[in-house]
Amino acid sequence: MGLRIVERSRLQQVFDEQKIRLTHSTDDDAQRLKVGKILGAGSIVFVETETSSSQTSRTFVNQYGGGSSSETVTNASVSVRGVNVESGEVMWTGTAHYPQAINNPEADIVYLTQSAVLRGLCFAEAWNDAKGCDWAKVVGTGMVGFHFESKNTPEGRQLLITAVTPNSPAEQAGLKVGDALLSCNGRSGFQNQVQFNMACRVDAGQPVTLQVKRGDKLTTISATAVSRTVSQK
Repeated sequence: MGLRIVERSRLQQVFDEQKIRLTHSTDDDAQRLKVGKILGAGSIVFVETETSSSQTSRTFVNQYGGGSSSETVTNASVSVRGVNVESGEVMWTGTAHYPQAINNPEADIVYLTQSAVLRGLCFAEAWNDAKGCDWAKVVGTGMVGFHFESKNTPEGRQLLITAVTPNSPAEQAGLKVGDALLSCNGRSGFQNQVQFNMACRVDAGQPVTLQVKRGDKLTTISATAVSRTVSQK
């Protein structure tokens, strides 16, 4: 989905360089957004976890005697939100929780966080509680054949083409590395891949019109999406 994970040690390095000390309060959010800008991020995913623990005991008796045991069980839930670094706007949210107690909180919270992020990035109509996200409904069954990254430019944050798949509709239509994506099928305003996916969902066989900026010139690229299962050689 175009999300890039920054290593914890690199984050700590920036915090140290900027002499930032987190206070574990709401005031920290502004500091984290500041660090996000320094790292060149388009958005930051905030994760909040909530846990509660209790002790359970069991006693058993059989023909050989009896005994008892106890263990600590934990209930856990996770909520996430993706925040635009420049505007502070919350772009998407997601939650996940276990309906019953867990006994390995550290590992299970990682799984819950992953589930919450997927839930947040998935459209409501594409989500099924039993099967998860139907990504074909989110990004469509079609592809044009290019990759891009969100980068800072003199005009602000833009999506820049970083690779064009050989022999793809994008290459045949004239899309080039370095082009700045401005609009897709008349929709614009996206600054990251999540926003682009929402604005430019296409199925195989559908026409796609991209407006790009190449140097100082505006260029219109028209192509027809092919199936994502087609291997481009």
